[in-house]
Amino acid sequence: MPLSRRPGATERLRGGVVVFCDPHSYPRNVDRIVDVPGFIPAVGIHPKQVSTWTASEKESFQILMRSAKIKALGEVGLDYQAHHMEKQEEFLGTGHFLRGDQKRGLKGIPAERLLLATDGPYRSTVGKKNDNTPHHLGDVAVAVASVREEPVSEIIALANQNLCRLFRIPSA
Repeated sequence: MPLSRRPGATERLRGGVVVFCDPHSYPRNVDRIVDVPGFIPAVGIHPKQVSTWTASEKESFQILMRSAKIKALGEVGLDYQAHHMEKQEEFLGTGHFLRGDQKRGLKGIPAERLLLATDGPYRSTVGKKNDNTPHHLGDVAVAVASVREEPVSEIIALANQNLCRLFRIPSA
C-alpha cells in the first residue's frame, strides 16, 4: 500500500482503516493482512454483493472475524437501490441509514464521533473520475468543513483523534 503524498497535499497519511469488502479480495493469509503501522484491517461485505454471497465466502468471512488481527466490521449497510433487501437485512440484522437532508445530518454529528472516509476505490470524488484513494481525504475534509462551517484543520484534527480513540491507535 503506497503511503506517499498525493501531489499538492499538505498532509501525509498516518493511519486509517483498510476495509476488505469484496469476498474475492479477502486476505488468504491473516497474519500478513496489514503490516503498515497506523493502519488497521476491517472486513465486511458490500451490500450489492450480499445476495450472491456463497457458503465458502461466508466461511472465509467468519474465519477472518475470529482473527485478533481484524479490528472492525466494515463496509456493511443497506443498499436501497438494489433488489436484494431481504438478504441485506438478514446479514445486518438491523438497518441503518441517514434520513432527511444529508447536510443537516452532517452538522448533527457530534465532534467526538466524526470520522472521514473516501469510499474509494468504488466511488470517485467529485471532479476526479476513476481516481479515489485515501489520499483524497483532504478533499473530504474540505467538504465536511464547509458544511459544518468549521476550519479544515479542526476537522482533520478531530477525525484523527476520533480514529485513534476508536481503534486504539497511538496518536502521533
